[in-house]
Amino acid sequence: MDGCTAWVEATLADLDGERLVGQMVSIGFEGHEPSAQARRRLAEGRAGSVILSAHNIASPAQVAQLTAGLQAISPIALLFLIDQEGGIVSPYAPAALDAYQRGGILACTKHSPGKGESNLDSHLYLPKNHTRAGAWLAANWCPSSRPSTPSRAAR
Repeated sequence: MDGCTAWVEATLADLDGERLVGQMVSIGFEGHEPSAQARRRLAEGRAGSVILSAHNIASPAQVAQLTAGLQAISPIALLFLIDQEGGIVSPYAPAALDAYQRGGILACTKHSPGKGESNLDSHLYLPKNHTRAGAWLAANWCPSSRPSTPSRAAR
C-alpha cells in the first residue's frame, strides 16, 4: 500500500457514519464569504467538497485566501470544485488541465452528457433532451477527444 492510500484509509477509518456520508456531499454558498451554515457543515465534517462559482470569485488572491480559510475550518482535506458555465472551459480544458497538473493540482473535467443540446439553464429549470439515443451516444459517449495525463501527484 502506498503512502497516499494509507493516509486515505487511516483518515476515513476515524470518521463515523455521518461524516463518511458527508464526504460525498458538496456545498456551495453565495458571495465571497461562506455562510454560517456552510462553515458549520465544514467544521462538523459533514461536507467533503466546496463548489465555487463566478459569484464566489473576485481575484486569484481572494480565492487562495478563501480556500485556505475553508480548509482550516474542516477536519478533513476538502476537494474544491470550480463551476464555469457558458462553454468557457470546454475549448480550454486540455490546456487548463495540463497547467493545473504541472502545478501539482489534481484536476479533471466534469462532463455533463447532453447538456449542450438543451436550451434551458439546468440551475433554474429541468431541461429535456429530445435527441435520439443513437445520435446522443455518438455525440456524448466520449467527453473529450484527448484524455488527460495524470499529474505526478496523482501517480
